[in-house]
Amino acid sequence: MGGLVSFIRRVKNCSNDLEEEQKVEQELAKIRTKLANKGLSGYRRKKNVWKLIYINMIGYSVDLGHNEAAFLINSERFSEKMAGYVSISILYDEESSSRLDVAINSIKGDLAGDFLAVKSAVVGALANITFKNFIHRLYPIIAEIAFTTHYSANTLQRKALCCLSMYLKKEPSIFQETWVDKLEALLRDYNVGSLLAATTFLKVCIKVKGIQKFGYMVDILIDSLKNLTESSTRGEYVYYGIVCPWLQVRLLQILQLFPFPTKTDSIKSIQTSLSSIITRVEVGSSINKNNSEHSILFEAINLILYYNQNVISSLRMDVLRMLNKYIGVREPNVRYLALESMARIEPSSKASEAILSQRSVILVSLRDPDPSIRRRALDVLFALCNKQLAPEIVDDLLDYLSEKDVYLKEELILKIALLAEKFGESIYWYIDVIIRMLQLAGSSVGNDVWFRVAQILTGFEGADIDTETQRYAVEKILNALNTAHAYEPLVKLGAYVLGEYGDLVADSTKAFMRQYEILARHYGACSAEGQCMVLSAFAKMAARSEAVKREVVELMEGCVSNWDADVQQRATEYLALIRSGEFKEKGEEVLDKVPGFPESFLYNNVILKSLHQLQVKRTKNEKTEVDQDDDSEAKEEVEEVHKKAQAPAAPKDLVDFGETEEKKGSGLEGIFDDAPTVSLRQHAIYKHHTAHFAKEVCADSQKAAPPRIPPANALCFKSLMLSQANEAVLFESETILVKVKSNYNSFMGRCLLQVISKKGIIESIVPEVVFSKGFVTECSKVKYGELESLSAGMFMLQTMISSPSSSPPSIQISYTINQLPHKSQEIALPILLSKFIEQQESTLEVARDAWNALEKYGCNIDALLANPAPSNLSHTQVLMKLAQLLNQVFGFYVVPPEKEISFTSLYALGNLKLKSEEQVKFPSSPSDMKTAVSISVMLQVEMYPHITMEEFRFSVRSINKETSEAILSIFKLFINKP
Repeated sequence: MGGLVSFIRRVKNCSNDLEEEQKVEQELAKIRTKLANKGLSGYRRKKNVWKLIYINMIGYSVDLGHNEAAFLINSERFSEKMAGYVSISILYDEESSSRLDVAINSIKGDLAGDFLAVKSAVVGALANITFKNFIHRLYPIIAEIAFTTHYSANTLQRKALCCLSMYLKKEPSIFQETWVDKLEALLRDYNVGSLLAATTFLKVCIKVKGIQKFGYMVDILIDSLKNLTESSTRGEYVYYGIVCPWLQVRLLQILQLFPFPTKTDSIKSIQTSLSSIITRVEVGSSINKNNSEHSILFEAINLILYYNQNVISSLRMDVLRMLNKYIGVREPNVRYLALESMARIEPSSKASEAILSQRSVILVSLRDPDPSIRRRALDVLFALCNKQLAPEIVDDLLDYLSEKDVYLKEELILKIALLAEKFGESIYWYIDVIIRMLQLAGSSVGNDVWFRVAQILTGFEGADIDTETQRYAVEKILNALNTAHAYEPLVKLGAYVLGEYGDLVADSTKAFMRQYEILARHYGACSAEGQCMVLSAFAKMAARSEAVKREVVELMEGCVSNWDADVQQRATEYLALIRSGEFKEKGEEVLDKVPGFPESFLYNNVILKSLHQLQVKRTKNEKTEVDQDDDSEAKEEVEEVHKKAQAPAAPKDLVDFGETEEKKGSGLEGIFDDAPTVSLRQHAIYKHHTAHFAKEVCADSQKAAPPRIPPANALCFKSLMLSQANEAVLFESETILVKVKSNYNSFMGRCLLQVISKKGIIESIVPEVVFSKGFVTECSKVKYGELESLSAGMFMLQTMISSPSSSPPSIQISYTINQLPHKSQEIALPILLSKFIEQQESTLEVARDAWNALEKYGCNIDALLANPAPSNLSHTQVLMKLAQLLNQVFGFYVVPPEKEISFTSLYALGNLKLKSEEQVKFPSSPSDMKTAVSISVMLQVEMYPHITMEEFRFSVRSINKETSEAILSIFKLFINKP
């Protein structure tokens, strides 16, 4: 191997990069020539392969030697075989993996042999070759080695477990249920090396399959941790007097993935172990020992914070004491870990209040030279903030914003805005904070921040206009803009606010001119987009004052030839409007105030909802103070707006029948209480119109099974289904927000679910389908990124309907935020049988014949349901509302009645599309979709105004009993108000 040594020496003696590159290129040319010789001996082939390995290790691309590496594996000599396995683990990638096929039999033979050194080398090399075609061929052999305990030395077994972990990460589908019991036996092993490899494999299994299958192993892990913390030295696994610190850390990390233990012995053991870890740490002169102890200590602290109230109070107090101590130490790594752990404390706990009461120490870290420590300090202030301390913390952060920290500015701005929106007790305070932030760092503030202020000031459909808040905002904006320089986002907000509401504070020509002059001062420094907004504000000001109008005309004349097309067009159009003789009449209409934003803007933005509730609360208080005589009426109006702000609104033209005191919705719990208290056959409608009811029914309508809808998102689910929105909020908790986008085609549906974190970095998202009766579902891999500047993950859920079902599929989502595990409640997916109904057009005559034909199948259901509309609506108006519901939500074709002015009944037709038995796999394209199974369904809705307006008849005819029952159940769900 003298040639290899000589080559390495020549490369190291190079004086510069260019000389080194020339040496390497020359050697590669020589190697290429030598490898072309088919009669090359094994020794020379081995020597050249080692040179290629070295060249690759020093950073140069190697595109030859792959076949030689595979041939070396087939060699009988140990040194050549070892060179082959080392080379394939370094030189091979996914593209060149097919060349290893010539050596697959040799690899399997070496794994089956008795030479442990060779087997160990093979397993070590295979752990680095995670190619799909190799994984599926070799994982059974690796698994057999990993779970075999008869080897005299367990090094091979540990390598096999690590190799299997790598394979499982790359291909989760190879997981076998039989591995669970075998893994349990390994976890009970007292050998530290085996236990370390087993815990590594367990962590990967949990990430792939979730914690359900491994929950019973918590007690074993706790016993292992206790043995490590209480044991003395153990040979090679002792590091500076600490028994295998990396294993202790691994056990503590895995325990954070499981809930608190339930067995008394385990509870006592874990608390004893944690107490031992917390109290034994002593800072010494050895840096390596200190690092080991601190790594264990902070994982123990994280576990205590995860268990929270489940552990004894003395442990929690010890954690608080330790964190308060370590955030003030000089060692930056320790301070970083302490701040990171602090950010995991529950915001509502007394510990968080105690920490934030000493926030002066955290503010020192906020100004640390290390940007990573500054970021962790910011995380602590943001995570532990509450309503009481929010004004002080926001003021502290605004003061820090003025210090121009370029590393944290963007994140600092976002978190100030979120804190102001989340914890603001007053809408005035929120406006003050945003304006001050725009003054300090407006160039870094995104449009979405001032957009939100504009939306709150404008209001939303159906809510009162809050002129007091608008007036306050105008005054604050005028003061903020009355400077020599202002950032463009502040100018944009000022243009919007002054243009819309400037007349609320101006009562004279002088006041209008002052507003114009202040805004015009910043016009020239704005971009084209900002100038367009300012021109719009000037046009509105021109309609209020003749003096302002003259100034605006002069400015716009100069903009007619502006280089930017948008500015030029806007100036030209406004000039034409102002100079027209009908400016006073048309100007009021064209330049009128912006109307309230749609309610969907409010309900799809959680932060805007909370801000809107603040505004409603302030409006309610002011109304109470101003008008005591009209107190009850004002209270009802404000409470109505408040109710709308708490739950997503459904479209009024579909389900808003109106509401009276006698007909208030009973909520989801009362959906299946039919209106008639007497038997259907005893009702007056049945007695007078028996012929309208089927002679044979397949089920009792009053005993129809309700849809299975988990309570966690029941209201959001119903509103989402009624709204027919393509994108909306599906579920919300303290830690996550789940949004969904969906589309449907025949028997197949696809939902894109976006899981957005509200408290930190979200990872390890694992969706689990809990209920899917009547549906076949499949989830894609989770992709991670950012949505609305927040950490998020998204995945696609595909579904095919296989049989009629009244209940939607549901999922639970496991995830970690800042490495702390969480699990959502059961969430109903917005997938119902109604999504898979296609319209069937028909005339009234054909519909009547089809109705009579379907009745012969015997799958008929008749129900008398409560009229959801108030008494002031006629029966025709009620039927029109129900027709819109059947058409736009259910997807049925509603047959036009004979008399459009006055009619008492409606027919609706559709076909339910189910997947056929031939459709085994999910289609990758529409062309892969097999012919669907089609089930004809008809509905009839009829009112009897001459008998009663309290109930109406709802009848279903189908060729399938389950379909009829499901349609009735879902219809009941939709007409009952939450």
